[in-house]
Amino acid sequence: MKPLVDFIVGIDPDTDKHGVALYANGELVELRDLDLMGLRDYLEALDGSVVVSIEDIVSVSAIYNGRFKRGDTQAVKSMKAQNVGMCKHAQVEVERLCEHLGLKVIKQRPSKIWKDAKNKQFKLVTGWTKRSNEDQRSAAYMGFQAINQISKGVR
Repeated sequence: MKPLVDFIVGIDPDTDKHGVALYANGELVELRDLDLMGLRDYLEALDGSVVVSIEDIVSVSAIYNGRFKRGDTQAVKSMKAQNVGMCKHAQVEVERLCEHLGLKVIKQRPSKIWKDAKNKQFKLVTGWTKRSNEDQRSAAYMGFQAINQISKGVR
């Protein structure tokens, strides 16, 4: 039976390089970091049906206390808020790129569930044993969420 989608690309948007996870036929096959133009080339090279699953940081309020630590100065708080804003803009640009390429985008709630490098669940669920960074694991989680949603007919 042919899968509903050939490729699911999970993306964790960031200001410099986006975490990217590629699932082929439901299996995690690649993790990488790509800037916007590299991501464009990557998505265009995929031969088959593609769904992009992106972390929806735009949906998070402008400044949220979870980013701030006790004792952060106003300057540090401002810098963190600016970084969040830049990541939100990066998400918007990735979504524009996907729209331009005619790709379906599923937005996912932000989660830190697989961000820890020692997370055994990440390795158990994905089977990934190679090196990875926090952004790549977050992208893998976004893709994993989309696989579950698509298989259940959600969205």
